Parts: sequence; C-alpha cells; structure tokens
Amino acid sequence: MSSQFFCGVDLAKHHFSLHAVDDRGKVILHKSVSRAKLLTTLANMPAMRIGIEACSGAHYWARAFTQLGHDTRIMAAKYVSPYRTKGKNDLNDAIALCEAVQRPNTRFVPVKSPWRQAILAAIGKGEQFDAGRDFAAWLGLVPKQYSTGGKPRLGRMSKRGDKYLRTLLVHGARAVITNLGEKQDRLSTWGRSVLERRGMNRAIVALAAKNARINWALLHNQTEYQDYAA
Repeated sequence: MSSQFFCGVDLAKHHFSLHAVDDRGKVILHKSVSRAKLLTTLANMPAMRIGIEACSGAHYWARAFTQLGHDTRIMAAKYVSPYRTKGKNDLNDAIALCEAVQRPNTRFVPVKSPWRQAILAAIGKGEQFDAGRDFAAWLGLVPKQYSTGGKPRLGRMSKRGDKYLRTLLVHGARAVITNLGEKQDRLSTWGRSVLERRGMNRAIVALAAKNARINWALLHNQTEYQDYAA
C-alpha cells in the first residue's frame, strides 16, 4: 500500500516555511525556502495533501500547488491554531498546518478561480443587486433606454460600471461566438440563433450579459456552476 504524505506551507511575502510528514508521522521535509524556490521544491516532492491558511494569496498558491499534482486545502486560522503547540514562528505554523490538514473535522475553503476572485472582490455575494439583470446593468452590459414618439427604444450598451469585469465577459463571449461552428449544445444553439438574428457584436454582448446573470446567480445562491441554462 502506497504511503500518503501531508504538508503544511506557511505563506509569506519572501520566505515560506514547509513541514511535511508521511502517514506514519515521519518528517520528510522541514525547512524554509525563498519565494523563487518554493514551486521547485514542491515539484520535487511526492504528491501530498498540502494545507495553507486562508489569506489574500492563498487561492493563487493553492492553484499553483494543485498544478504540480498536490491536493491543496485552504483552512481558516481557527482550525489551525489548536495544533500550534510551541511558540509562534513560521516553521511552527507550518507544523500546525500540517497537523490540521490531516484532521477529519477540519473544514476547508473551496479554491477559487481568478475569475471568481475578481467577481467576489467587486460585488461580494451580490447582495447589492436584486437580480442578475441588475448586475449586468451595473457592468454596462444592457442597452441604454430612451423614448421617441412615446415609445421606449433601446440603444447601445451603456458601458458603465466595472470596465475590467465587463472586458473579461465580452472577450470570453467573443471567443465562444466566433467558434460556434456546428456545435449542437444549448449554449451554441442559443448563440447561433442570436448571431443570425442580431449580428456578431450584439450576439457577443448578449452572451456576456447572460454570463453575468449566471455568475450573479451562482454567487447569490452560493452554488457551483453545473450546466448551462439557455
């Protein structure tokens, strides 16, 4: 039966402390490394369950460690502190993280993608918007409205709100719309229909707005994306 390995990594700005053990508690790594050597050090280790404490850079490092083949877990500080048995320093913190990541009662924070982090930074859980369309409007992905002859008319999209998020959504939508081909999934069928009726630019904006509403719903309901709903 193959051994399982566990590691705690104390994240810092310039130097990182690591403590790793096998499933019998034997120490296989206990040292501090520079930022430049961190990924190389972990790349040369066997696949491990790595524990890190939640902080501003935790999701970035979790994604990087996972790409190296490790099972990376982010933990709140309250789950780590009970396992700190000696004075507080970086190596002792790494030992505590290594202990905490092995415990069955430890709860872990889901690792977030860069996009999800950007959305959370901008809107939190979406409480300030009553509906997904409000979020799309805040991003400037809905058309301006004006009246002529007593009838409401729709103009170009407003382009107000967070430019960076709007740009990401539009570029992502453009990549999808320009590569529809003959795909028959619901997203492609919907996108092709809008493209045929409204043209390229409007189809791109329509998909960007739809994706904004989907993202709001995921954040508001605290759920994960499962399947595209046309």
